[in-house]
Amino acid sequence: MWGAARVGLVANGIVHVLVGGIAIGAAFGAGDGAGQAGVLSAIAATPGGFLVLWIAAAGLWGLALFQLTDAAWVSTRDPAKIAYRRTKAVGKSLGFTGIGLLAAFIALGGRSDGNTAARMFSEWALRSPTGVALLVLAAVLIGALGVGFCLRGINRTFREDLSTPPGALGAVVTVVGVVGHIAKGVSFLLVGGLLLSAAIVADPQRAGGLDGALAALRDRPYGPVLLIVIAIGLIAFGVYLWARARYLRR
Repeated sequence: MWGAARVGLVANGIVHVLVGGIAIGAAFGAGDGAGQAGVLSAIAATPGGFLVLWIAAAGLWGLALFQLTDAAWVSTRDPAKIAYRRTKAVGKSLGFTGIGLLAAFIALGGRSDGNTAARMFSEWALRSPTGVALLVLAAVLIGALGVGFCLRGINRTFREDLSTPPGALGAVVTVVGVVGHIAKGVSFLLVGGLLLSAAIVADPQRAGGLDGALAALRDRPYGPVLLIVIAIGLIAFGVYLWARARYLRR
C-alpha cells in the first residue's frame, strides 16, 4: 500500500506541475486546457500515454485506500479532532478516487472537459426547484475547501503528513508546501466563485472547472501576472507532492 500511495503522490504531482506549466503558457496566450482533464488528455496523446494513465490511476486508487487507512487510525482521543481528521481523510480519499477514475476514463478513450462538466451540472441544477440553493451550496463547499488549503499552508499543518528532512532540504520542502497549498486553495476559491456567479445570475455558462477559472482570471486586469503567480504555486504544490512521496510519514 505504501508503494501505491507513493506512486499516486508522484502521479498527482506530475499533473499539478503540468497544469502549472500549461497555465503559464496560457498567461502568454498559448492556449487553454489547464485543468486536470486537459492534462490527462495530453498525456494520453503521447506514445505510451495510456499505460502511464493506468499506472497513475492505480497509484491514485492506492493513495485513496491509504487515506482511508489513515482515517481509521487517528492517534488522538479528542472526539472533535477525530471527527475532523477522519472527515478530511475521507474527503481526500474521494478526491484521489475521482482523479483516478478520470485517468482510467481517458485511458479507455473517453473525453472529458472540466468546463463542460461544470456547466452541465449547473444547467441541471438550475432546472430543479432548489437549483440555485444547490449551486450556492456547491460553491460554498468548494470555497471552504479552498480556505482549508490556504490555512493548511499558512499554518504549515501539512508537515504532519511527511517526515520533513533536516537542514536546507527541509526548508525547501516547507516553502514549496506553503506556497503550493495557498495556490491550490486560491484555485479552489476561483472555481467556487464561478459557481457562485452562475447561481446568482442563473446562467450555467458562467460556471467552469479549473481551466475555466484560470482563463477567467487571465482576462482580468493584471490577470496574466496573477495567473503566472498561481501557476508557479501549483508547480510548487506538485513538487511538494513529490517530496511527500519521498518522505511519507509511516
